Amino acid sequence: MRKQMDVGIREEQTLFYALFFGAMHLVSQMPNIAVKATKTEQSIANLTAMQFASSVFITPLVIYGIALVFHFIMRAFNGAGLGVQTRRAVFWAAIVSVPFMLISGIVNSVAPFYYVLVAGVITTLVFAWVLAANLTEVHFPNSGKKQTKNI
Repeated sequence: MRKQMDVGIREEQTLFYALFFGAMHLVSQMPNIAVKATKTEQSIANLTAMQFASSVFITPLVIYGIALVFHFIMRAFNGAGLGVQTRRAVFWAAIVSVPFMLISGIVNSVAPFYYVLVAGVITTLVFAWVLAANLTEVHFPNSGKKQTKNI
C-alpha cells in the first residue's frame, strides 16, 4: 500500500479495481449459477444476467459505501488519510482476497456446508487482515515504525 501511495493514487485506478473485483465476483459465482440452473430448471442466461447486474454494478457501489464508513471511522480516531486513499485501501484488500473468493466459489458449488464455511471464513479473514493493514498504513503511517531520537 505504501508503494501505491508513493506513486500517487488516482480515482480511475480505484474505479478499475472496483469493477475488476465485481467481474471476479461474477466469475466466482458462475459454478453456483450453473448448479442452481440445473436444479431449478431456470434459464442459465437469466440467472447470469441477474448476477452480472449485481456483481458488476451493485457490488462496487456497496464497497464504495463501506470505504466511506471506514473513512469516517478512521477520522473519528484522528486518522490522517484522504478519502481516495481509504477507497484504495478497501479496494486493494478486495483485490488481494480475489483468489480466495474464487476458491470459495468453487467449494460452494461442490463441497458440503462445512467446507463452504471454512472457505468463507478464510476469505473473510484474508480480506479483514489486508484491510486492517492497509487502513493502518493509510491513516496512521508512523504507528508501526520505531521512532528514533536525534540528539
